[in-house]
Amino acid sequence: MSAPDNQAEPAVAFDGSNFLVVWTDGRNGSCIYAARVAPQGTVLDPTGFVVSQGGSDRRFPAVGFDGANFFVVWADGRSGDWDIRGTRVTPQGEVLDTSGLVIFEGSYDQYAPAIEFDGTDFLVTWEA
Repeated sequence: MSAPDNQAEPAVAFDGSNFLVVWTDGRNGSCIYAARVAPQGTVLDPTGFVVSQGGSDRRFPAVGFDGANFFVVWADGRSGDWDIRGTRVTPQGEVLDTSGLVIFEGSYDQYAPAIEFDGTDFLVTWEA
């Protein structure tokens, strides 16, 4: 994939059929983008698609898969401090929670989230 500005901080998960690669993308401010990639290396979304964008920075994405949907989390600066938000993304690349779900909002900064699925629930951790 080729896009203007910077693409950084990639993370990847596999759904049994395809990979979902997420990253911080600078082409529209600091946003979270994603693309599905087939196991043979074919990029199914050549320009990527927006997972989260807005008037503030979004950084440090992480992604997991629960058997039905991917769950993407990131550090989000829309409240002034860095908070943790997330959204579900279907295996077809549809973003289900377009405003982002609040995982944790609080005083001071939360950043660098990580995510795992235990067969029942997602566990999201972060630095503070």
